[in-house]
Amino acid sequence: MKIMIDGVFYTREKIDFKRVLEGILEILGDDVVVRSLEFPEIGMVVGDTYYYRCGFTLDKEVKYRPKEEELREIREKIRNLFPEDTIVYSLKCELYE
Repeated sequence: MKIMIDGVFYTREKIDFKRVLEGILEILGDDVVVRSLEFPEIGMVVGDTYYYRCGFTLDKEVKYRPKEEELREIREKIRNLFPEDTIVYSLKCELYE
């Protein structure tokens, strides 16, 4: 069984995405498989404001079925790695086999 973690974020300033990824690895532990990475680049313009889009898709093998509360905690910890005014376009933690 695996957990798939998929997220897309918009920030007003270019962030240290490497630091965010290192934080995610601290949360998830070892043996994370990177399926895709999207490093920050301008992804949206609203009026005179630019937003940088970044994202990732990761897989993590698990030996037990995590409860929904555990998945919610993972999402919250990942969200907290980004600046407070970040727009979370999507952030999913889903189980699959």
